Amino acid sequence: MLLRTITLRTVLIVLVWAAARLGTAELAALQITMSVFMLLVNTMDALAIAAQAMIGHDLGAGDSVGVRRQLNRTVGWGIVIGVVLGLLIAILAPLIGPLFTPDASVRALLPVGFWMTAAFLPLCGVLFVLDGVLIGAGDIRYLALAGLWPLASFAVVIAAMLQTRPSGIAGMVWLWISYFGAFMSIRLLVLVRRVRKDSWIVTGYSK
Repeated sequence: MLLRTITLRTVLIVLVWAAARLGTAELAALQITMSVFMLLVNTMDALAIAAQAMIGHDLGAGDSVGVRRQLNRTVGWGIVIGVVLGLLIAILAPLIGPLFTPDASVRALLPVGFWMTAAFLPLCGVLFVLDGVLIGAGDIRYLALAGLWPLASFAVVIAAMLQTRPSGIAGMVWLWISYFGAFMSIRLLVLVRRVRKDSWIVTGYSK
């Protein structure tokens, strides 16, 4: 769990560092967008915690069929919640900026950041559920190692971005592609690959 958390936090630190290299407006826009995203993350994470508890219960009861049923149900809800929140953010995107800053240069960058966040929220809904499922299954070693490929992918995209040094809206697009496209999407693929197999489903109680 420590390695998993280090991976997640490292990506966020590097993302902020890269935004600061692009410019003050890009950094401020990233921080505002990320603050709203983290609020949504805490909302969606409630479902992941529920999945964690239900999966742990069914595994302890030796109900492998129930595990698959809970997996499918919570993934479905993850998609629904992600779509609903995504639509809400997409609609409100032009209106959120003035609530945070009077700076015109920052406000000009915020809609594209919120629209990209909205587009990836359904993906994040599934990702958070699968993370909770594997935590509930005690598959911690895999979760720790599962962050390494996404971290490497993220590093490659960030390095390419810093070589081109985009600014303004292009910079915001690069930043969120780095985070959502290169990190979160690859992390989702790694977790999907795991849950499609049965090796993580270990039923019963053992000391």
